[in-house]
Amino acid sequence: MDFRRRSFRIWVTAIILVLTTCAMTSAQLYNSRQRHLESGHELALALSNAAAQRLAANLSGIDALLQEAAARFPTAGTAPPNVLEPLRQRVLAIRDLRALSFVDPDGILRQVVHRKGPEISRNKTADVSDRPHVQFQRRNWQEKALALSPPALDRLTETMAWFASRPVVAEDGSLLGLVAVVMEPSLLEAPLSAATPQDGDAAGVFSTDGILYARIPDQPQAIGRPMTESEVFKAFNALGGKGGITDLTSITDRQQRSVGFTPVPGYPLVVNVGISHQRLLEQWWHETRIHGGIQAALTVTIFVLAWGMARAERRQLAAVDKLRQVERAHIEELSQQVIQRTDELQKSLEALGESEERFRLIADTSPLPLVVTRRKDGIVIYINAQAAEAFLVPQDQAKDKVAPNFWENPADRTRMVETLAREGYVRDLEAVLLRSDGKPFNALLSGAFGTLQGEGIVLISVLDISDRKRLQEELARSNSELERFSYAISHDLQEPLRMVASYVGLIERRYADKLDDQGREFMAFAVDGAKRMSRMINELLEYSRVKRQTWNFSDTDLNKVMADALANLDSRIKESGAQVDVAPLPTLPADAGQIMRVLQNLVGNALKYRSPQRPPHIRVEARQDGDSWVIEIRDNGLGFEPGEASRLFQVFQRLHAAKGIDGTGIGLALCRSIVAAHDGTITAHSDGPEQGAVFILTLPIRQDTKKGAD
Repeated sequence: MDFRRRSFRIWVTAIILVLTTCAMTSAQLYNSRQRHLESGHELALALSNAAAQRLAANLSGIDALLQEAAARFPTAGTAPPNVLEPLRQRVLAIRDLRALSFVDPDGILRQVVHRKGPEISRNKTADVSDRPHVQFQRRNWQEKALALSPPALDRLTETMAWFASRPVVAEDGSLLGLVAVVMEPSLLEAPLSAATPQDGDAAGVFSTDGILYARIPDQPQAIGRPMTESEVFKAFNALGGKGGITDLTSITDRQQRSVGFTPVPGYPLVVNVGISHQRLLEQWWHETRIHGGIQAALTVTIFVLAWGMARAERRQLAAVDKLRQVERAHIEELSQQVIQRTDELQKSLEALGESEERFRLIADTSPLPLVVTRRKDGIVIYINAQAAEAFLVPQDQAKDKVAPNFWENPADRTRMVETLAREGYVRDLEAVLLRSDGKPFNALLSGAFGTLQGEGIVLISVLDISDRKRLQEELARSNSELERFSYAISHDLQEPLRMVASYVGLIERRYADKLDDQGREFMAFAVDGAKRMSRMINELLEYSRVKRQTWNFSDTDLNKVMADALANLDSRIKESGAQVDVAPLPTLPADAGQIMRVLQNLVGNALKYRSPQRPPHIRVEARQDGDSWVIEIRDNGLGFEPGEASRLFQVFQRLHAAKGIDGTGIGLALCRSIVAAHDGTITAHSDGPEQGAVFILTLPIRQDTKKGAD
């Protein structure tokens, strides 16, 4: 019965998996089909827009010709050859224009300017009053508008053409006649052909009152006829007559298309372009076949796995019965092994005694003081000769007694106990201990919990660092005196330097007219040198001041700090056309003002040392690496030789001085001091000149609240 339940669950799970994957495949295919159709919508609308713009450009040129011809319309009689010939040249300039004609107010064709030559441009008389464009002008000539006629038979050449005209109005406001043009059907068909890139697509041009002017594929019997009852015209009106996109099924070939409508700007015509759904969905059908095959294979795989699992369950039941038989044999075997293990344990205890002797030998010969105490009561169970000497306690008197209190500061003992309890070991804990005679000494403590003969023990090593601390204090005092000396020297240099700059400027103002060009150039060099020296001294003072100041750390949002730095550099960013991309930055303990100086200096350097061949692109990113945040400032500027990276952060070292870029070479050294005060590091690397550079800041996640620079 248990087997049947588990087998039933296996098959139900398999069916659910198959149904789930089928649903996911169907949803994916549906979304893919929608994306293909949406791309067809965008293509149809774009092609109809392009065709409408091209047609509007053609009509605007023809309209300009009509207006010029209207200005040359003869007030009496016929136009002389010197009027007709320039117009014929204009007709020749428009490829799809067949002829230009003068028509009197009664609709009688009086003169024709034909592109094939003067023999066809002679006086022609024909009644064209039935043309729609002529009838429109005779009714509405006061509007002085352009009128169009759908394609019809040209009575002079007996070929298909379409027509446009403008009225000619006399000074007294009466109708003198009209000028008309005869246009080739290709004027409409060429934009449509360009808008139907593949078989199955269709395009057309119709007037806003529902007359078909052209269509691709061609349907001669429909050209010039009303199409107000067609689905295309109804769809255009449903869009409000302002253009748009819709899906239609053609009544001629039953193909479904995405149809885009675009009115021709300035003219009563509309261009429609239809993209065949069959062509749009060819790739989708290919995807459907692939996904169907994958789904079929997945379904077969799931059911095969279900069959295998059910079969495995059946085999497992048989194996359980066999296992019970084997267990009886194992019990007998285990009883024999217990006897064997007892003998081995006895031998292990003997080996443990030998191991303790080896430990004692190692501890006695160790150069470090070692103390072993029992964890539960603090009894000293071992102390080597070095520890006895360090604490001035006889070795035999310290053993088997509670360890004395050698801590000068009880807080150090509490810190060590808490660390041992939390992590199980301590490494290099600095503390001040007392010898038995009461004299203090500095020590580094390391320790760990262990087990000896089944009891918990604590092993502690003590390293006397009193001499090292004394040397560190002497070094710190020497550095402090050196910094104060540097600050005093830099400060005292400012006064004579200001005097030199002042008197050189005074000489330049008073005696500039008595100096030649070279003398004035020398004076400029002297003033510039004094200013640069003053700037270098000021930055050296700032560098010395950073070394001596106290730092106040608080949780600082680097996003706000970077925003303030970029605001300070806003004019330089706009001037250089730089793109600065800043990813989300962390919040960490830092001196906000000083860390902003670092970020502003690094971004400012990226702007200063930009490549003249491309606009600056600066990216600022952050990632966490263990107990530190790593912040990268990456640019596409001048870069530097990889071997020069170590010089970047030294005082007065500049890698691009020869390129005329202003600077003192102290900025990056100042950045290094600020980052060092945050217990961090700053490095840089580049793949070579013109390859950009990356500056990497590493700042700790945790920090003391107040400290000084090292």
